[in-house]
Amino acid sequence: MEMGMMDRLKVNALMGLMKLERAVRGRVLDEKDEFNHPFGSDRLWNESYYFNFFEQRTGLGGFTRIGILPNQKVLVGNLVLYSPDGAALLFKNDPPIPENPDNLETGPLVYQRVVPGKDWKISFQGGMVRIAEPRRLLKRETIAPESVEMPEVKLDLEFLGVSPIFNYHHLDPRGFSEFLVERKIPLLALRNASKVASFHYEQTGNIRGKIRIGSRDYNFQGSGHRDHSWGVRDWKAASSWRWLTAQFGTELSLNLSRAVIGRMEAFAGFMYHSGQNHSIRRFELTNDFEPGDQIQKNLRIRAEDASGMTVMIEGEVINPVPLVLEEEGHRTLVVEALTRYRWKDHECYGISEFLKQLG
Repeated sequence: MEMGMMDRLKVNALMGLMKLERAVRGRVLDEKDEFNHPFGSDRLWNESYYFNFFEQRTGLGGFTRIGILPNQKVLVGNLVLYSPDGAALLFKNDPPIPENPDNLETGPLVYQRVVPGKDWKISFQGGMVRIAEPRRLLKRETIAPESVEMPEVKLDLEFLGVSPIFNYHHLDPRGFSEFLVERKIPLLALRNASKVASFHYEQTGNIRGKIRIGSRDYNFQGSGHRDHSWGVRDWKAASSWRWLTAQFGTELSLNLSRAVIGRMEAFAGFMYHSGQNHSIRRFELTNDFEPGDQIQKNLRIRAEDASGMTVMIEGEVINPVPLVLEEEGHRTLVVEALTRYRWKDHECYGISEFLKQLG
């Protein structure tokens, strides 16, 4: 779209503000940022560590998160596995915060920093609830305890960082400024973004290790992604968001995010190729939903990064796991879906995360 002179002036002014904001908040991250940060007084202040992992050969995958809520005195640990047979295995634990939460342990789920800023270990040993048809989680059905399957699971994985970590404050100034001006988003609306974690970085990597589900062993050799964020995290703040990751071997990895918070619509992310991270300049996402408009089905992505590289990617949801978060009587739906992505003649598994408010 061709911009008029006034809009071009607005873009230039916003670019200047973004460069100033980057100088203040977009500092170069260091090893200390791999640990917990001083927390504020807000009840919803949250330090979050997240990993996902996928293996193209078997179709096995999963994701895990540990969230630290210091003002609520709890940790929240989650592990979800996508079984090759279409089932999902779930674990959740929310114990009190230990004396040293930097240890990142929540019951049988443990994260270990090996090389800060690059390599981690993830381990788990315990029972997980097996859901043969994960879509049933939307129906809030009461499951008879005697019918619940709880296979023993043992997981030992290494996350080996491939890309440098990408700071979400390092957005492409021109692309984001044009995005705001084109949509006539007021600058004050940017403040709402702080309700979904003020600081945030991402990294793509390779995953290797072993997973045992019941009596079946898997030698896992795949790809994955991680993020680390800290600040206020209000699950009710965004009316919707989309968060996607995919790793096409050594040629391309990408992370895309878009959120609608009040009058604010924002995007972020990066593509990793040619040995470097390149921030997203703009992207378009269209998608179809299953009946009921709550679970994503197919995705079509057009993304351009700051280097000028443009990609067209298609996604097909293979195994959606709908998770309903409840707080103070409000329900938020987050659908974490194992997704098959296609780019040119490449194919990979990754994740598509869609959020919407149920009220």
